[in-house]
Amino acid sequence: MNRQVAEVCQAVLDNPSMVPPRAAEAAARLMNSFGDRDFGRIRHRDFDRYLEVATAGPRSQSWTFGSPSEVACYDIYILGTFALWKGQPAFFAQVEDWLRPHMHKIASRPS
Repeated sequence: MNRQVAEVCQAVLDNPSMVPPRAAEAAARLMNSFGDRDFGRIRHRDFDRYLEVATAGPRSQSWTFGSPSEVACYDIYILGTFALWKGQPAFFAQVEDWLRPHMHKIASRPS
């Protein structure tokens, strides 16, 4: 099985200075959720589930920024960026397509 997500996340975790700290934190969260996956097998419904899990129940994780939904969307964006590193531009386009309505909801939330 091709585990592209695990490969790129592990590379970031092994050398966290190669990315901003938030991206390294995202790599750890993404490894837990998508580490056994190939970019070509991740779909919008998987992003929806990631967002649902991140925002459900009590705030169990210590976020360094933003709300759980903002962090989840950031993580998905980072996943798309990792896909670009692995030569998967179609996956990044899928991420951008999924993020459009979600980022609008987050940007328009009351302060």
